[in-house]
Amino acid sequence: MALLSKLRGLLSGKNEVVQPTIAANASVAQVKPLETVDFSLPVSQEDKELVAAIASAILVHDDTDVTVQVKSITGIDLEKEIAAAIIGAIAAGDHPASQFRLKSIARID
Repeated sequence: MALLSKLRGLLSGKNEVVQPTIAANASVAQVKPLETVDFSLPVSQEDKELVAAIASAILVHDDTDVTVQVKSITGIDLEKEIAAAIIGAIAAGDHPASQFRLKSIARID
């Protein structure tokens, strides 16, 4: 009967504003920031200078009017990179239509 009375009210032009009920203790899910796996390694100053000199020589090549400035040089941890590639290949083989995010890599001795 309540439905019929609401329909009659709507048809007669009486618009009632209905407020939705909100739970008092509604828990809001806290979203944690995504962690990233750091694949970089510290590089010595001597190695940075060597890599910068080689990269500059390759970029400049025959054009002597070019100025090259190397801003940063980062070493890559190959063990972590290989482990991530293997894990991704295994996961993709088992579930090819899925997406995965690698959160951490730990060495087990």
